[in-house]
Amino acid sequence: MPVTDEQTAALRAFLSFDPSSERLTRDLADAGRLDGFGALAHAAFVIAVRRRFAPTWTSAQIVGFTARLRNALRPQGIDLDPKATEILIRKALGDPVTSDGDDKTQARAMTLVLVDLMADEHLSDDSLDAFMAEARALADDRLAARHDGGLGRPK
Repeated sequence: MPVTDEQTAALRAFLSFDPSSERLTRDLADAGRLDGFGALAHAAFVIAVRRRFAPTWTSAQIVGFTARLRNALRPQGIDLDPKATEILIRKALGDPVTSDGDDKTQARAMTLVLVDLMADEHLSDDSLDAFMAEARALADDRLAARHDGGLGRPK
């Protein structure tokens, strides 16, 4: 099932710090229409990470980024798992690392990193729309590949 307009609108609102994002996401969950939303969020994460670190990156850059973000979140009482964060970033960059973390920890790390990366970008409405279109296309391709048994268009 491809990503829907509603899912895209909910993630766009979240990434633009629009207060309606909570209601939009809750509406999706209440209606049982979250399928595809996780793929969209992950695609946005991958794109944001690659914009920040690719084409060349070092482990030191990822460790430094993670440490800076952890320090920024501490005063708000938010603890970011450094290992999960570093592994998620490296995987998004194509490094064949394996993760032994749980899904909840990884989802939390992905969300916090994505929010931070998007805040750093200061995207205009048009640029955010283009970013969302790119994320949606990537998510749709990945969902189609899963559905087709891996025969979908690779990205």
